[in-house]
Amino acid sequence: MSQKERFGYSAGVLIRAIPSVAVNSYLIYHMSEIMKLPPGLIGTLFLVAKITSAVVAPFVGFYSDRLDTRWGRKRPLFLFGSVPLAVTFFLLFVHPDFSGRTAATVWAASILLMFNIFMVCVEIPYKALLPSLAKDYHERTLIFFYQIPFSLVEVLIAFVYLHLVLKHGSDFVSKVDLKSSIIYLGGFFSVALLIVIPAYISFRTTKEPLYREWGERENFISTLKSLKENKPFFNLIVGFFLVSCGYLIFNNYLPFFSRVFDDVEALNKYAPFVFFGTLFLGMFAWYFISKKIGKRGVCIVGISIYGISLVLFYFADILGIYGIFGCMSLLGLGYSSVMVFTFSMLPDTVEYDCMISGVRRDGLYYGIWSLVAAFNVLFIKYLIAFLFKFIEYSPGFPSYGEPMKGIKLMMGPISALLAFAGLYFFYRYSLTKEKYEEVLAKIESRSLEGSSNT
Repeated sequence: MSQKERFGYSAGVLIRAIPSVAVNSYLIYHMSEIMKLPPGLIGTLFLVAKITSAVVAPFVGFYSDRLDTRWGRKRPLFLFGSVPLAVTFFLLFVHPDFSGRTAATVWAASILLMFNIFMVCVEIPYKALLPSLAKDYHERTLIFFYQIPFSLVEVLIAFVYLHLVLKHGSDFVSKVDLKSSIIYLGGFFSVALLIVIPAYISFRTTKEPLYREWGERENFISTLKSLKENKPFFNLIVGFFLVSCGYLIFNNYLPFFSRVFDDVEALNKYAPFVFFGTLFLGMFAWYFISKKIGKRGVCIVGISIYGISLVLFYFADILGIYGIFGCMSLLGLGYSSVMVFTFSMLPDTVEYDCMISGVRRDGLYYGIWSLVAAFNVLFIKYLIAFLFKFIEYSPGFPSYGEPMKGIKLMMGPISALLAFAGLYFFYRYSLTKEKYEEVLAKIESRSLEGSSNT
């Protein structure tokens, strides 16, 4: 890929990133403070929309693999899909003058559901375009770092610009201040444009190659059944699921751990910087290490460091505040390997599937990955809520009491057990650099022998 293609494709990360951060940060405020919906109802609306979009994702990916246009399979979907996504994003923050709560609820539910579905229709084709653009084993990792500057832009827009929009647009509902209303809607309209513009940039700077496919496409159910032959994908997705489950448990219990720890202020103030600082630096370090030991090797080393640091975290009360910071830095360093390299290992498994099936099913694989990732988050949230009654956590308990033991058990040995279970599947992952290049060679050989299906 040329530098133009790398930056052009990476700009497309804003298609999803900006509206996602805006919705996660400000939509609850809008629904509760402006639309006056009860918190329980808001939570239900978000849950239903999340589940629906997760279930839709594999179908969107399946359809994107079969699309046939002069612009390609994936590019027209995220380009034209960005327009209704931008429209529904804008409408999320528009509150018509409803006379009752029922009408407001129907409006919020309908728009939120459509927004999430359009998000999937844009996100899956965009991500599934990567295997077609970058064939080099290491370049697929390199693209991740090209996306980082755009992620920083996303943070600035969401947390600075939109904060000012909300601050000056608080009188929008009462329509007392026309100027505030204009600023409020104008701000979200301008952010909506920032969904369409990156989509157009990615569309214009990339071009999907034509493929010679020799296999026959099957229906959705038959295609799903045939995926069991892709052992590298199975090992990768199960390994990622287990490791990320451990991370989500640790991350969700951390705020409660800080409440029963003596030096609460120092932990709350500095721990996030220690963790995310080493997480960010670790991403770059692992990339250069991967040139020597490969992507699989980096994940094995990184998860091992991550799992050991979780075990050490169980002895947090003995280690003290600086020992905790040391564990947090190792956690960030270890988990950063999983964040970066599953991103670049997934396209390799798509090529492996193409070698077996004779057709490209990029979209379906990314759709299944999206479904599993969404289920992962929901599963852990409900698991943690269920386990709290066994921990018997209460903010009034003294430090290092029984709740502390239960929290440390979940954040330490339980999370470590999941991490090491995931490590087993990463160890079984077989697509090293040499085997990946053999896969590409076999695909090239079979495509030249087979029939041409554009």
